Amino acid sequence: MGSAGPAARRARLDHRGVWSRSPDSAARLAQQVGAAAWTDPARLAEAQLVLLTVPDGAIAACCQAVAQAGGWRSGQGVVHCSGAVEVSALAPAQVAGAVIGGFHPLQAFATVEAAGGAARQFLRPGRRRPAV
Repeated sequence: MGSAGPAARRARLDHRGVWSRSPDSAARLAQQVGAAAWTDPARLAEAQLVLLTVPDGAIAACCQAVAQAGGWRSGQGVVHCSGAVEVSALAPAQVAGAVIGGFHPLQAFATVEAAGGAARQFLRPGRRRPAV
């Protein structure tokens, strides 16, 4: 997740947990953002918004692995942070009822608070869902 996790914490986004394909990576990031380090990808179903921040070539396979573990649910937001991968790579999450999208890490925001506001806007109750 690189600097995205600490930036989200400064924007006052509530972190429930962190999951990584590497337990050591999850533990390090969880400590940085004050969250639990999850070892089971099914725990991602507890999250309102999941930022899938894996290398571009791993997005589809990682999304599928989380789907197979039962980590996606209806109404959940699932976004990847790639500017080069189509959101269709998140189809397994969408099949489970999640709202999918892309959030490119080079998106410019004037402040950390503005970045947090963009994330909260994505999750706004009653938000009109994009046509697919």
